[in-house]
Amino acid sequence: MPQPHEQPLLKASGGVAVTGSDGPERDDQAVRATADKTLNDCPNELLILIVDNIRDTPSLAALASTCRRLEPIANPALYKIAAADANACRIALQFAVENGHTRSATILLENGGNPN
Repeated sequence: MPQPHEQPLLKASGGVAVTGSDGPERDDQAVRATADKTLNDCPNELLILIVDNIRDTPSLAALASTCRRLEPIANPALYKIAAADANACRIALQFAVENGHTRSATILLENGGNPN
């Protein structure tokens, strides 16, 4: 049950109208336009904040591989996290060396990765 000072998030009479606790109602078209947005529609600043809060290598690698726009945003964070994790760094360096990815190995080492 909403508090007396809050307005409901959904309007019960016909259609869906979103309201906030201190904002005017928006019409159905605005709600649909917002609902059609994807992660790719977010500004870079928001994507950087999202990436900065992902702490595990597999999730960052998956995010970086989703599209061309997210790769350059997620890859620097991915290299930093992989370089800080000794096991992940060892695996990544081994893969890079075995497959001729000298740029990846160099970036890992530049981010503090330990080759031993």
